[in-house]
Amino acid sequence: MLNAEKVIKRRFVIEALPDPLQPSDDHLQIFENYVPGTRLRLRSVRRPSNDDRRWFFEQRESTGPGVTSVNRLHLDRAEYDSLRPLRGREIRKNRYEFRQEGAVFEIDVFLGDLWGLNLAAVRFAALADADAFDPPSFCLLEVTNDPVFEGNSLVELDFAAVRSAFAKAKGESL
Repeated sequence: MLNAEKVIKRRFVIEALPDPLQPSDDHLQIFENYVPGTRLRLRSVRRPSNDDRRWFFEQRESTGPGVTSVNRLHLDRAEYDSLRPLRGREIRKNRYEFRQEGAVFEIDVFLGDLWGLNLAAVRFAALADADAFDPPSFCLLEVTNDPVFEGNSLVELDFAAVRSAFAKAKGESL
């Protein structure tokens, strides 16, 4: 079944999991494979605590500052496996949920070549809610509208390149 969703969110670079989160806490393992030259990705999601697995074929498109349109097709394992030849470069990350002062954060801890990058995202029902949000102190830098920190760009980078982009965004040099 195809699911179309409009996502409004703000994204921030963070240093580490905010207290009291620990790496061993309940989380999702996410594998995103970007199809080269397209806005498409294959996504596999696993919850280690109960081995629940889900698979998706997605098309993502930015439709404005902080707004993304996501068309998602839920797949079964056989369908996902049949699309594997389309896979391109992969991003691996662990996603944690964190609640603070009424906000629900999706905290992504990147693995592999992007180890050291941690992003926090907050979803909103309306743009006015996103505009009114005051990020907590653990948010180091907002990257909501920085294309370098989008998955289809990150998949081409390593952590050294991300550090350089972070420094540039903060007006610093490495």
